[in-house]
Amino acid sequence: FCSVFGEMAGRAVRRLAGNGTGQSFVDRVTSMKHSLSGSLIAKTICKATTEEMNAPKRKHLSILVNCTYEPRLSMPEFANYIIGRSHNSSWVVSFKALITIHHLMNCGSERFSQYLASNNCQLAVPRSFEKSSSQAASMFAFIRHYARYLDARCT
Repeated sequence: FCSVFGEMAGRAVRRLAGNGTGQSFVDRVTSMKHSLSGSLIAKTICKATTEEMNAPKRKHLSILVNCTYEPRLSMPEFANYIIGRSHNSSWVVSFKALITIHHLMNCGSERFSQYLASNNCQLAVPRSFEKSSSQAASMFAFIRHYARYLDARCT
């Protein structure tokens, strides 16, 4: 019994740790939280904007684009969740959220862009990022400029 329980616990810890995928523990827990609550959209947004040092995966962006064409989608909830991710204290998450927003503005439903424009959504980034490193400091200026560019496109 103890060995079976130990194996199960070990698998759960490895799954939460990411199995070498580059996803952080927080990313995994957030994804599992949305899985349990049944929110596929929130889970996909979290997966598209993980702390992994890779671009958002095409499959996640494709799901989100398709969601914008869904007539029953609550556009305010959807857009505000992505915008909230752009305010994350991790520069990687913030940058990937802006990339996702940009992709949705270009490929998603017009409703998404209209919502951003009509509600004067501000894509401001945090004043600073956690674990400030030289890379975070150099990315901060670029991300702030990118957010301003997207804000200008929304209006």
